[in-house]
Amino acid sequence: ELVTMPISSTIKDVAKVLQFSTIHSILITNGKGELEGIVTSTDLIKYLYQNL
Repeated sequence: ELVTMPISSTIKDVAKVLQFSTIHSILITNGKGELEGIVTSTDLIKYLYQNL
């Protein structure tokens, strides 16, 4: 299953999607639907740890 979110999504938005699903990565797209990057559950954990 591929899940995409707009580049304007917040970390909190991404965390909610990852928390309530079985996926471990989200594709981040721009306004044209083009891939800008990928956020993984590991990325999120690292971000949260660094900002404690």
